[in-house]
Amino acid sequence: MESNPKTRKDEVDQGYYGGYGNIIVHKNMLNDKIRVDTYENAINFSCVEGTTVLDLGSGSGILSIFAARRGAKVIAIDNADTIKFWIEEFKKLVDQT
Repeated sequence: MESNPKTRKDEVDQGYYGGYGNIIVHKNMLNDKIRVDTYENAINFSCVEGTTVLDLGSGSGILSIFAARRGAKVIAIDNADTIKFWIEEFKKLVDQT
């Protein structure tokens, strides 16, 4: 029996996004100093003030932050379901200040 291609794609997407939806994955990546420093150095080298940066799959947003520090206009997009949760949590924090 042949599987439905859309169903298989949905399974693959869920496996991928589901993995990155776990905050521990992002914590581990952000704690990897060599990884983070290498990305920051690459962005500092290639991103100049006034550049427009599109960060697809922005995750923690760290790459967007590095680009914004260089004066770039940043458009960050993420497709993880957990982003909705974190947006609401951020709004609560903002409302408390």
